[in-house]
Amino acid sequence: MEIDLLGLLSRCSQALDVFYNDEAGEEVNNRSQRLALISVKMAKNEGWSQDRLFDLASLSLLSASAWTQILGENSTFSKSDRLADLKENHCFLAEENVKQYPFMTNYWRGALLYMDEKVNGKGVYHLKGFQTPLFARFIHTASEADKYFISKGKNILAYDGMLKVLHAEAGNEVDEDDTDILYSAFSALSFNKLYKGDLTEQIRKEVGIYKLDLSYETIKKIVLLYAKIIDYKSSFTRLHSTWTAAKAFALANLLGYKPEESYNLCYAGALHDFGLMYVPNTILEKPSKLSDEEYQQMTSHVTYIDSLLDGIQGLETVRSLCASHHERIDGSGYPYHLSGEKLSRDQRLLAALDVYQALREERPYRKAMGHEMAVALMKEMANDRKLDEELVEKIGEKMK
Repeated sequence: MEIDLLGLLSRCSQALDVFYNDEAGEEVNNRSQRLALISVKMAKNEGWSQDRLFDLASLSLLSASAWTQILGENSTFSKSDRLADLKENHCFLAEENVKQYPFMTNYWRGALLYMDEKVNGKGVYHLKGFQTPLFARFIHTASEADKYFISKGKNILAYDGMLKVLHAEAGNEVDEDDTDILYSAFSALSFNKLYKGDLTEQIRKEVGIYKLDLSYETIKKIVLLYAKIIDYKSSFTRLHSTWTAAKAFALANLLGYKPEESYNLCYAGALHDFGLMYVPNTILEKPSKLSDEEYQQMTSHVTYIDSLLDGIQGLETVRSLCASHHERIDGSGYPYHLSGEKLSRDQRLLAALDVYQALREERPYRKAMGHEMAVALMKEMANDRKLDEELVEKIGEKMK
């Protein structure tokens, strides 16, 4: 199956940045995209192969993959304690997260584990200078450059100020040779362009890879990583996307779907709620009725995932399924109020499984339901033309 993998990683990294903004109160919009472009342009300046560029871009875009795992899991801790834990452990967890990713070379090992190491050995793992893998050094240099550029005003004039700070930190925070490579790779104008708009297309262009032909199982491992990322956002959704994906795949197989159809349902089950990264946990975990404004924010998660997957080649069907998982047969769903025959059987199936899985889980305003009670409620929804009656019956029979 051909898929625009860098495009998917790039768009999902934007959502992770929004989550961090909300949790930490620190603006990092498009940060992972910028790390990818800065480090890749440094590597291109050094004559790296396309395979190595792909791996470096992928690692940069996945560098924040542990944010929800730490900030969400420790939601009862103070903000300062959670951020301290993030600083201490996110590299280790990020490295663990990417082990199933289809890298093209073996240079990826240690890149995320050591990406916060300082050249003077005062990082978490106390590696000095060239003890740190080159991939990790480039990502770290990109991160420091991004931080200082923003602190200096995030404009063309800030470029020289950023370089002065980096050179002052040479031998302490970053390696002087890596700073020189960054300087050779950019002008003030080209660096400033990294702070304008969606950078997905720039990443594709710099790496030179727009689509990869991957097995269904390989793609499944990648989307399940993102399912884990979104599920960690709230204690009330700890397994929602992961289990929706698993049940969609199992039920599609039981119903005799073709492999491509089964996998697409699995991918959609994994990604359908990724737009919740844009919804504050104060809304997700509110035990009382949402206000009109809060409800509007909650429903917006569907349009966000629709937008994130827009233009990602190979995931057109998945995007359609994700965008309709809250639609209802009578047209009362959201966000597009599709009804009747405008909803395919697969769209109806994912919508019904999303309801089933949600009912089986605890929410701030109710306890988790057992299988029989959940199916009974879904049958009432089917009678009211909210869900597909036949598919509700199949869920009742097959999901026991």
